[in-house]
Amino acid sequence: MTCPKSFVLITVMMFTACSAPRPLEQQSVHDAAAALGGAERLQSIKTLVVEGEGTQYNLGQDVVPGASGQTYAVTQYKRAIDVAADRARTELVRVPKFTYWQGLAPQRQVQGIDKEIGYNVSAAGTASRIAASAAQDRRVELLRHPITAVRAALDPSARLTNTRTEGGESLVDVRTTDGREFTLAVDVSHVYLQRMQGAMTDATWHRLRDYGRIAEVHVAANQGRADSHQPLSAQTFGLDWARERVRDQPVILECYMHRLSDDRRRQQLELLQ
Repeated sequence: MTCPKSFVLITVMMFTACSAPRPLEQQSVHDAAAALGGAERLQSIKTLVVEGEGTQYNLGQDVVPGASGQTYAVTQYKRAIDVAADRARTELVRVPKFTYWQGLAPQRQVQGIDKEIGYNVSAAGTASRIAASAAQDRRVELLRHPITAVRAALDPSARLTNTRTEGGESLVDVRTTDGREFTLAVDVSHVYLQRMQGAMTDATWHRLRDYGRIAEVHVAANQGRADSHQPLSAQTFGLDWARERVRDQPVILECYMHRLSDDRRRQQLELLQ
């Protein structure tokens, strides 16, 4: 059986550890783990719970193939992942926002995975097992979270291969001991947002400035609350560091240049010189 591959993107900060050099594949994983609080802290996590609300699309069931106009309003959502036991349960309540043959009343859905066994729970509370292929898809979905992905990659029995850098991301392919495959991607970015939100210490920022494996630097201004891609100014955080990097590696200007006049665009480029 061919196992589907998934892709996990982690927007975190990487830094070096003061220890004996590791193989490149392991170093990428340990960099990501360190940014998430350290390998020991990740291994101690027992349960993850995600709650919220949003929109669910009726993909594949709309009037014509590729259409996405039919949606449900998800009024309740809870996903609990038992990290150590490799199982999860998702419960949600959705309300159709289109003419639906079953009516417009709220619908409750419960889906779960327990190792190799996947199941659904009906509105009457009856559990039924799903096909093995669908269960495998849910098992792969367990790894689509930074914590579960990095934990899996930290397993000494996991196979780490094909370390590379693409588009400013450090990538490594991971095959778990039970055959699940995914690509772990670490994006060294959004430093100012992390510092403003208290997620990055001064010591970590100083280590990043001297980090030797950064493939490219992306710069834009923001207010420390969201990645708003504002134009640079002389006071933009990290601008001096980006200027130093221009000589040796690509520096990407991420502000919305199409909104600026030609003169302001030239000014933006001059700030990087």
